[in-house]
Amino acid sequence: DKVMVKVSVRGPTEGIRLRAEAFYAGWDAGTVDVDVKNHEIVFELPLRIVRLWWPEDPNLYRFKISLFKEDELIDEIHGLFGLRRIVAKNGWFKINGKKYYLKMVLDQGYWPNGLYTAPSDNDIRRDVEAVKELGFNGVRAHQKPRDPRYLYWCDKIGVLVWEESADWGMPLTSEWIEPFWSEWRSIIERDFNHPCIIAWTCFNERSNRESPYASRFIKTIYERTKDMDPTRPVLDNSGWFHVATDIADVHAYVNILKLPEKWRAFIDGDWKAILHE
Repeated sequence: DKVMVKVSVRGPTEGIRLRAEAFYAGWDAGTVDVDVKNHEIVFELPLRIVRLWWPEDPNLYRFKISLFKEDELIDEIHGLFGLRRIVAKNGWFKINGKKYYLKMVLDQGYWPNGLYTAPSDNDIRRDVEAVKELGFNGVRAHQKPRDPRYLYWCDKIGVLVWEESADWGMPLTSEWIEPFWSEWRSIIERDFNHPCIIAWTCFNERSNRESPYASRFIKTIYERTKDMDPTRPVLDNSGWFHVATDIADVHAYVNILKLPEKWRAFIDGDWKAILHE
């Protein structure tokens, strides 16, 4: 019956008051006023109306955050949020405490005549709608952060998303860790509020043979991502070897008849058997 709010404020904070308001289906769902004493403030917003977000019932709240100096409005932002809890534990993925079977498609985000640029917002919406029409309930957003409009429609329509960094070809060496983290952190900050995002994927198909630093690089990014957002599972390196991860997955580019032995190798930790014929 409440939601935690974290707000970053730039500029002078003396005499500044903040008001946070939540709305559900046009109804006033909660309001709170707080004094701004620091540039980052964390507080709770009580909710009079509680509706959970599910893929089958994607309930969304609107919010408004206003800054006042005395009685003068000096800034205001609007946005959306959803109430849902994500857990990956003991071999099960759970949404709001309910076991949930993921039926996801790999979405590489290509568009006719535009490569990575969608022709229009309506095309983005139809792309998201097609996921459900084809019988899936989510996407692994492959090798690039999604357009915020894409995430909006996933929020609205109820399509789950594993969001992923773009890291192909970047050396996993010590001098690259801070530039990579700076970009990945900005993606998490931008997209954190989307309830459709149920996991962060830090890397795709990277190998511990790329450099002596590779395993440390991947583990460090996993840990920083987990510290920044403890509310979602984090996948360290999709497809191949794992260093530290909440979700373990395998990309099996093999004859389907060989899949059982590949999965057995995965369970036994035999990475050489997984990656090579």
